[in-house]
Amino acid sequence: MSRSDTPRCELTRRDALETLPVRVNGAALSFKRVMAPEAKESAWRLVELFSVDSRPFEAKLTWTGAHSASQHCSLTVTRGARICV
Repeated sequence: MSRSDTPRCELTRRDALETLPVRVNGAALSFKRVMAPEAKESAWRLVELFSVDSRPFEAKLTWTGAHSASQHCSLTVTRGARICV
């Protein structure tokens, strides 16, 4: 297979700054879907999480593959993280 026959991969970009809820005095957290528009497309995602006020936080990421079961991970982030799913 020559280089010109290799399937091309499209690179798209979407920036969105979401303000997520903060837990106060042990109150229950509600989860917020932040990448719902891209959910129907099969592609790799780079997700960047960061704290605007430089404080540590916890995050839970959930995703599904094209033909696989749902996956998830829990993170403790000191200031920021970049994850590829």
